[in-house]
Amino acid sequence: MRVLSFDPGNTTGWVYQNPQKMIDYGQVPDLVGVINVCEEHKGIVDQLVIEDYVILGAKAMSHTGSRVPAIQVIGYLKAWAIQNKVPVKLYPARMKPIQQKRTGKVPKGAHSKNHWVDAYNHGRYWLIENGHAKSALQIEMAKKRAASGQ
Repeated sequence: MRVLSFDPGNTTGWVYQNPQKMIDYGQVPDLVGVINVCEEHKGIVDQLVIEDYVILGAKAMSHTGSRVPAIQVIGYLKAWAIQNKVPVKLYPARMKPIQQKRTGKVPKGAHSKNHWVDAYNHGRYWLIENGHAKSALQIEMAKKRAASGQ
């Protein structure tokens, strides 16, 4: 199971991973970068996972004059998935704390440099929830059992 996951926005983080490991990752500054990432992974993706974006009423005014790049990226990714027959899963941003607990990976430092961590967590969480990978707790418990000789 090979997953390509995205945290869309002005800077879009992405991760390509399988149940065993993260294979590749990065951040791109624009839609052209997202298109290039998708084309580089064409034919080797089984699942696309994306952080969803919804404009809430309280923040609507802050989008005045914005082209809302996150929504543009999501639209492109959905179209790419349809064209390449890859299923899509969207997770709301409010899932991030839960995903971080399940994966054991928490972003550190400036958010602008950690969009790929959010992308990792979205993809890894999907793998865990669908029985393809173990959670951080399951991995920790297996190590403790192995250390104790069980």
